[in-house]
Amino acid sequence: MNLRAGSPATTGSRLSTAVRKVFWTIIPVCWLIQGASYPHNIQPDGISYLDIASSCAKGNWHALVNAYWSPAYSVLMALWLSIVRPSPSREVLSLHFFNALLLLGAFFCFELFLSSLSRYFQSRKDDDEFAGLPFYAVETIAYVLFFWASLYLTPPSLDTPDAMIFGIVLAAGAVLLQIGSGQNGWSQFALLGAVLGFGFLAKAVMFPLAFVFMAFSLVADGSIRRATPKLIVCILVFALISGPFIFALSKSKGRFTFNDTSAIAYAEYINGIALFVHWQGGPPGTGEPKHPERKIFDNPAAYEYATPIGGTYPPWSDPSYWYDGVKPHFQLGNQLNAMRIGFERYFDVFTQLSAVFAGFLVLFFWSRDWAGFFRRTLQLSFLWFPAVAAFGLYSLVHVEDRFLPGFVILLVIALFSAIRFRDAEKNVEPVRAVVWAVVAILGLQIAWSVGHSVIRLASHRPVPEREIVEALNSKGVTAGDRVSFLGDAAFDHYWARLGRFRIVAEVPGRETTAFWAASPEIQSRVIEAFAQVGSQAVLAQNPPKNMLARGWQQIGGTNYYVLFTPGNLEKPSQP
Repeated sequence: MNLRAGSPATTGSRLSTAVRKVFWTIIPVCWLIQGASYPHNIQPDGISYLDIASSCAKGNWHALVNAYWSPAYSVLMALWLSIVRPSPSREVLSLHFFNALLLLGAFFCFELFLSSLSRYFQSRKDDDEFAGLPFYAVETIAYVLFFWASLYLTPPSLDTPDAMIFGIVLAAGAVLLQIGSGQNGWSQFALLGAVLGFGFLAKAVMFPLAFVFMAFSLVADGSIRRATPKLIVCILVFALISGPFIFALSKSKGRFTFNDTSAIAYAEYINGIALFVHWQGGPPGTGEPKHPERKIFDNPAAYEYATPIGGTYPPWSDPSYWYDGVKPHFQLGNQLNAMRIGFERYFDVFTQLSAVFAGFLVLFFWSRDWAGFFRRTLQLSFLWFPAVAAFGLYSLVHVEDRFLPGFVILLVIALFSAIRFRDAEKNVEPVRAVVWAVVAILGLQIAWSVGHSVIRLASHRPVPEREIVEALNSKGVTAGDRVSFLGDAAFDHYWARLGRFRIVAEVPGRETTAFWAASPEIQSRVIEAFAQVGSQAVLAQNPPKNMLARGWQQIGGTNYYVLFTPGNLEKPSQP
């Protein structure tokens, strides 16, 4: 069965080397500026990956066997930390430079994608009088779109593996284009399996998406009969790379699993269980936690989690442990609502890219070859269908901008590549005008983002986390010691990572009002409960002023206050 017919070829050669060098100079410099402008900003996810990487750097590679956080990002981060050896105060900045290196890897994959796209077009034979867009037009839009996505969707200050997925998706698209251009030997299918295998190790969502990419390698090849044996090799290589981690993870959990993130997220966003932390069971039908965080006080609610999970903030070090026992299930109304929210997020992202899609629509209607466009779009389904599948998969549960960049580029490039004109020479000026309009509008957005980073870089901002560490150290609370928190520690624990403390108990943010309104006796009992699990200090933000008489001390000029537990009050101050 032959699936390939027709030709979506563009015309002309690639951008000049000089123009590409300009992109290769400006884009990485902007990444460095953006990353350096947030020297002490890190997401909770980034702290968990840092904890795992730090364990690996110390030789504890078993820390990688985690059913919530995928291993590849932590492995590379551990290697980076072993090389640069940053001080705690420079750790976040070094991590942002590490993320810039990952984006540089994505840039190389993007170049491979464009080179493969060019060869793909050159391999196609014209079957009618229509000619495609000049390749410089497609390539220019692609470069500016990549630049935009790397600043708005996966910036260097974003401490997650999404920059890795950005590059892996583009690399998979490049391999599919190579297969489509006739480089469809066994090695290309093996390479596709390897790329997708490493993609799974970077992020679990690539496990189901890998099979979409592999299935559409048959479309790219053009012959199911010829490609099927090679597809088996692709699957075997994928299994060889992903299998050891899946085996280790399944063994540690006592059941088959390739990751628990999707099950937990579905139960959170569709079934309404406690979001992120402190699930104690319920709603009905969602199962019961096998080992929930220990509730040590009812009113106000307080939780303890000193053991058995380590890390800066144990509930987020491995949520799959605390949420073990969850049973996600389908609920039509909630599912439709989640999809509505997801599509609203897509609409917001695509609205930001309105210049790109407006440019596409202008060229689409100008071409007047609408039937041919849809036929050629079908031929390029091996590029855009995996992207659409990813959009659909994310929309079922939860959508964030950082999930999207590689898939957006696959979709946009497939759409522009399917446009052709009857008389290309007469349409040079309209095409050039559209390209310049897209470049100008996206360029303004890019300039705005970079300008904002430059202003941040030039401004002096206080670092309250550093003052917290100094205050705790002055009372003898040092690296490895246990502390507690009044508030949402899940979103506020960089200070603990900076000081190498361990948060072992908390009164969640929604319960802090009840804590401050409670009698001194109740408050003392909560603090004593914290002390019993080894907490040497309790931190809070903005307690009522009358609390200062009860031993709470303001930390420098910050809005954080600390109360040292009874067992720590007599510890001598550090010089």
